Amino acid sequence: MKKSVFQISIFILPLILLGVAVGQVQAEPYGWSPSTDNSGGGAPQCTETYTQQAVLYEPNHWLLPKAQNRGEIRLWWHPTTEASNYNIYYGLTPGNYIYAVANVGSNQTNNYTVQYLQNKKYYFAIQANKGCGAGPISNEWMGRPPRGGYVASLAVR
Repeated sequence: MKKSVFQISIFILPLILLGVAVGQVQAEPYGWSPSTDNSGGGAPQCTETYTQQAVLYEPNHWLLPKAQNRGEIRLWWHPTTEASNYNIYYGLTPGNYIYAVANVGSNQTNNYTVQYLQNKKYYFAIQANKGCGAGPISNEWMGRPPRGGYVASLAVR
């Protein structure tokens, strides 16, 4: 009897200690980030500003490399100094960007391929970011996928 109690306690004791150790772990509070000072309480505030505007080139311009696949448009822009990354905005009407790709690339990035587009006109703009600060939105260009739109297929068995 003593031997079986001893054997059971050898297996149960580590489980109890593990449960106590895991129970002591504290989750980080919602909204906390190691790079954001929130010591004053309230929502974190971005204190960085960025005033440089990226210049977007015309999509499908004959001098620039184009996307290779159906339903794609390759965007090219002149990179800004000190930008950490870029946001890409696009939509179906001018100035109404209902789609976005956030935090693309780095300060060396100067192009991005937007994929899975239908055969429609799209209006594009980009925005340079520096840290948590975003610059003004670029000029706008209209483009249409040169090889027609993306066709989604449904496999039925």
